[in-house]
Amino acid sequence: MRIHVARQEILDKILERKRREDYRPEEVDLKAMLQEILLWANRFVPSQSGSILLDDPTLDAEQRKKGLLYFVACFGTGSDSLADTSMPSDVGIVGQTYTSGEPYISRRVTEDDHFFPEIDEKTKFKTRSIICAPVKIKGSTIGVIELINREGRIDTTRTT
Repeated sequence: MRIHVARQEILDKILERKRREDYRPEEVDLKAMLQEILLWANRFVPSQSGSILLDDPTLDAEQRKKGLLYFVACFGTGSDSLADTSMPSDVGIVGQTYTSGEPYISRRVTEDDHFFPEIDEKTKFKTRSIICAPVKIKGSTIGVIELINREGRIDTTRTT
């Protein structure tokens, strides 16, 4: 599985949150950490695609809720076009997860009012289902991890 990670400039911006806590950049290999998180998430819930999106830590909490989420790591078809890009933090299933701070599962995104199809248009990927969980530090939501189109599961609602 190939995982695409954002450019170092974006990762440095994300690490700004840790710099406020007497952090030294050489202590954390964020790229390796993001790759490992996605690998483990995909082991637990094997999926066709997945992403980690994080907010801009240089903004205050209220501004972050109205800002952008950056694709800092992703895998799957079309994911190479997502690394280094962003999306509004208040749209889509990812936005719902981020703003509510609660996990979100959508088994049929085509029937979900929160679904944001523009990402599929960009990646030429077809999302059918999605599971999202908020990423939190010290009780504050700083991003979202998403897994798309779970593999190896039988859809028992199908009729033949």
